[in-house]
Amino acid sequence: MVAGGAVSAYCSWHLDHSSSQMLLTWLLPFLWLMCTSRSQAVAVVATYYFVAWFDMPIAAHRITGWSQSLSFSLLTLYVSMLALIWAVAWTRPLVPRCIRFIALLVATNLPPLAAFSAPSQLLSAGWLFPNLGFYGLIFCIISWPCIALIFLTDNKQIRTGSIVVTALLVTISITANVAWERNQNAGNLEIQNLDTKLPRYPTGKSEHFNRQLELVNLASRALDASHATNLVVLPESVGGVWQANIEWLWRAMTTEATSHNKGLLVGFDIVGSNDDAQSNGAILFEANSVSTVHARIPMPVGGWHPWKSAGHMPMRWFDSGLIKTNKGTKSLAVVFCYEELLIWPWVVTAWNVGNEKIQVVVLANQWFASHLNANSAQKNASTAQARLWGWPITRSVNFPSSAHEPQTTTTE
Repeated sequence: MVAGGAVSAYCSWHLDHSSSQMLLTWLLPFLWLMCTSRSQAVAVVATYYFVAWFDMPIAAHRITGWSQSLSFSLLTLYVSMLALIWAVAWTRPLVPRCIRFIALLVATNLPPLAAFSAPSQLLSAGWLFPNLGFYGLIFCIISWPCIALIFLTDNKQIRTGSIVVTALLVTISITANVAWERNQNAGNLEIQNLDTKLPRYPTGKSEHFNRQLELVNLASRALDASHATNLVVLPESVGGVWQANIEWLWRAMTTEATSHNKGLLVGFDIVGSNDDAQSNGAILFEANSVSTVHARIPMPVGGWHPWKSAGHMPMRWFDSGLIKTNKGTKSLAVVFCYEELLIWPWVVTAWNVGNEKIQVVVLANQWFASHLNANSAQKNASTAQARLWGWPITRSVNFPSSAHEPQTTTTE
């Protein structure tokens, strides 16, 4: 069981083969249900999350400057917290175990635990039940106890019922995947993502203005180059802190280069007007209009740290992440980096849009992730989420190994 947890975590999060490897995230809950003791269940969960996050101490060291031993201690604390939550839920009787499992899965994907439960096991729903949205999540949750009961229960009626439900779920899954392959929606907006390979945002004044000029020129060239593009996108936080000494520069350029049919979306850190709290955000420039959207769930400790005011990013649990474009009032759902790994922000967006057709734009900044697997893992996770909800998706990323030249990213 423990080896199975380690293998599924490694194959899900550290291989860059295909986004379909998110299917393997389904295995952890199944292995947990199959455990014969609480200690075994704890070992499975702890092993899975240690393997899934084992390069986190390196990333934390690069971002914060903490020693790797301190970063590893925080990882141990994080894994211990998750293992404890799953341990409390485990019980020996099968049916109560399955009921507790469903309650556990719901609780860890709702606020406040949702922010601390990445990566979500429900990511597998996108590959099992594409385009089924809330129903897909429900079907995925049901699949774990049903299949586990087939192997574990001695009650013939329960086993027969589990086999019938599992067969129905398999049929739904196959039908949904066939329909998805035939009817993928490419979206109405032509989006050009300007992937960059820039280092951490500079602190010096001259470097700050040089970065701004570089980005403005990059965006201006892209806006002028293509008449077909409706939206040009730059990655998360690539523009640094949105402040008065750069606002005029962006407004001057975008007033001339954008129109009602062509916009520019740029990732900035946005400071609140009433306090020092800031958030990852993005600003949409269209003709003479400017709109703002904020990240909803910053990474705990890295972004969310209420005990330290400087750089603290608040949780915005119920923000929709939606922003309107001028082109036919088309809605964009903007997802930021860490949110790719979580179900909750996508659920809130889906609840707000109802049946409206939207497109997803992911903004990520992986300046710290050279030779790490964070970028490919997050990309695979957001692809799975977009499949679940049936939304076209593009992704703009600042990543050391990504191409610096402007490129048009097709819908995945």
